[in-house]
Amino acid sequence: MSSVNHRLFQVFHRFRQMPFSVLLPDEISGNEFTTLMCIGHVGDKDGETAISISALAKKLRVTTPAVSRTMRSLEKKDLIYRETDSKDRRNTFVRLTDTGKKILKQSELEMNDLVEAALLNMKQEDVERLLDYLDEFQTRMQTELEKRKKGKESV
Repeated sequence: MSSVNHRLFQVFHRFRQMPFSVLLPDEISGNEFTTLMCIGHVGDKDGETAISISALAKKLRVTTPAVSRTMRSLEKKDLIYRETDSKDRRNTFVRLTDTGKKILKQSELEMNDLVEAALLNMKQEDVERLLDYLDEFQTRMQTELEKRKKGKESV
């Protein structure tokens, strides 16, 4: 592995190891926070639009059973509620409860505060350049992964 690749993977690894969970209320895990964010940011600004379990699984890139386990945990904590589709009882939708909305908002404020503090001494143009570079890098990586996936499928 080249030194650039090695350094890049080290930086990504250090990001993944950061204890972001210290910013979350004790009652939720990082996985639950991510799930709450997905539910809360579907549709309108107030998080009033429901999302199906299957759409949530797709958005989170996990299996439906994995989402269902998280849903049970969030439901026990009164952070979400489920409703069955009246037109097709096989479909279940989830929404945030008022408590879920409150915890999501509180957690997002903590996350935003952390990022703002970390960026405080950076010049705005450097921040913009960093975001542009990361966005371009992610796009190129995604393109390469798709090419390689297609290459495997054609073999």
